[in-house]
Amino acid sequence: MVRVHKYTLVSYDIVKDNKRNKIVEELKYWGLKRFQYSVFMGYLSKKHFDNLVETLHNFDLSEKDKIYVFTLCKRCYNQSVFIGKEPILDKQEHLIL
Repeated sequence: MVRVHKYTLVSYDIVKDNKRNKIVEELKYWGLKRFQYSVFMGYLSKKHFDNLVETLHNFDLSEKDKIYVFTLCKRCYNQSVFIGKEPILDKQEHLIL
């Protein structure tokens, strides 16, 4: 079985602190690392990516709240420009218990 992994970038703008904190914990649960204050990045399998997106859809967002989920192929990620410290991403699949 071939597993497809993708670099995943999640950006959010959430008004209420408690909801934002829950979303942050969810992103960490899936193994994503904080890249900037409201941006997380990681390396997810297709299955975990789909599960994460489904989970994020279940948050009760207000009209002002936004969550954007992007994927980058390896080629696109390698063409990215990082000014300052480049993020360190685990390429290992995370064990989620």
